[in-house]
Amino acid sequence: MFCSVQQLFSEDQPTEFHVENGNLRLVVSTQGAEAQSLYGIRSNLEYLWQGDPKFWSSRSPILFPIIGRVKDGKYAWRGKTYSISIPHGFAKDMNFELEVHEAARLQFLLKSSEETKKQYPFDFQFRVEYVLEGTSLDIRFRVDNTGLRSMPFAWGAHPGFRVPLEVGEKFEDYRFDFAEQESLERLLLDGVFMSGKKSPFDLKNGVSLTLQRRIFDDEAIILQNIRNRTVFLVGPDDRRRWSLRFDDFEFLAVWQPEKSDAPFVSLEPWTGLPDPSDKTISELDEKIGMKTIPPGGNATAKLRFTLLD
Repeated sequence: MFCSVQQLFSEDQPTEFHVENGNLRLVVSTQGAEAQSLYGIRSNLEYLWQGDPKFWSSRSPILFPIIGRVKDGKYAWRGKTYSISIPHGFAKDMNFELEVHEAARLQFLLKSSEETKKQYPFDFQFRVEYVLEGTSLDIRFRVDNTGLRSMPFAWGAHPGFRVPLEVGEKFEDYRFDFAEQESLERLLLDGVFMSGKKSPFDLKNGVSLTLQRRIFDDEAIILQNIRNRTVFLVGPDDRRRWSLRFDDFEFLAVWQPEKSDAPFVSLEPWTGLPDPSDKTISELDEKIGMKTIPPGGNATAKLRFTLLD
């Protein structure tokens, strides 16, 4: 089923669409093109955090055109100051158009408008595509610069994953394994902004991050220098449950609400970072990790979730 690009839904009435392929069932909302459910049909398990305002009401926001926060919610561009939704930009709060609804594929579109240009003065088309293939879900991003000037941007994903997955298991029964031995650096925060400092981040045997509540007491763990950008969730008895591959993203944040017993962890592949804490107002194109698209150009990126149960 192909839907017209002109098809619009009321901003206060987001619509949900689902696809499945015998292994996975996916539900996505037009609001933010945000996945609402990722369900294993054979395992009979929900893998995506289902939202709870006690901890975090979102489920899997899409981040665009900035990552994190800018100081005082503002940035500068070509002599003007703009206010932008924080954290993570405005895309997660906007209603996308449904462009494609096929048996195992959904594609959503956000186009620049007078509303977006108040926050981000560029002409663009931003597409988020979800494709089920076997036991994998691909999430594909594409942004087209439809304007006459170069366009700086950053993007990322913020999926929350249920941990533990099954009754009788504990949060501490789980760990994340990287695909190979890594020598990672942690970028340290000053509150919700970057401190400009970094430190080595030790993994057990160079591979494993064991999940413990206390490791999230200083906000997100932001990692860089990841050579093999695949992470596995490993449960009791060393059983691999799923993997997330994020080749096109330089940074990985690992987060849950600090000092909580939240039953989920968010893995956040990013291309950019929040503002430095010692900045007043940042120039948009000088923010760390910002990419630039020339007029008429485009950029793409992909994430792959694979169920291993």
